[in-house]
Amino acid sequence: MSLAAIVAADLPAPVQEPPRVHDASFAHLCEVYDGARQAVSEGIDLLRGLGLGLPSLPEAGLEELVVLPVSGDGAALRANAEAARHLESGLHVHAAQLAALGAQVALRWRGLAGPGCVVRLEQHALAVEGLALTLTPLAVGLDELARFCDRVAEEVERLVVELVRIVRRLVLRLLARLSGPGGWAAVAAEFAIRGIEVVADIVDDVERVIALLQRCEQIKDDVVAAAHDHRRRIEEVGDLVASVGRRLR
Repeated sequence: MSLAAIVAADLPAPVQEPPRVHDASFAHLCEVYDGARQAVSEGIDLLRGLGLGLPSLPEAGLEELVVLPVSGDGAALRANAEAARHLESGLHVHAAQLAALGAQVALRWRGLAGPGCVVRLEQHALAVEGLALTLTPLAVGLDELARFCDRVAEEVERLVVELVRIVRRLVLRLLARLSGPGGWAAVAAEFAIRGIEVVADIVDDVERVIALLQRCEQIKDDVVAAAHDHRRRIEEVGDLVASVGRRLR
């Protein structure tokens, strides 16, 4: 049996992944956040007028902050890891068959050509076995990356739910306390007497929103770092495969 036949025996054809479509509920959450961002930013500006040093919200929408940086497909990565293991198994079989063929040649092929062919087959068997071993770290790395994508997706989902919940509450508080000239004037006057206690709940919500958005930025950095690390590891495997391939020539 040829190497191609061994590897392709049970391996299905690659499946073309459909374009990613956002869940309708998540799209709604994005709309809620994006719509409330301007109101929250205006409220922060008013609070700054009281001397509170609150940071601004990012200009980017929720999709840009969260979805695009973490769009890794864990299922596809796991499928690639399984394909690497399947190929590794096929290469082990092929190496064993080359060794068995060498043993038969040694028994049946007389003359000077026989030993030369046996040496060549043994070299090929060792090289193919080495090529199979290079696929183990590749499969492990792909599985690790798939698990990383799953963990990130779960954390992002929790972040989005909490972020939208707090932003909704914050907008209601801002409308109730700061809307209109009279409302703002009353809050400013009370602030002059009682201090930050007057708007402590609003400030707490603003700080929590900022913390959640900063965590989104940190996740983006974590994803980039993980991508670079796994790219390096895959390139190292590629170098090993190229080295073994040269021995097969």
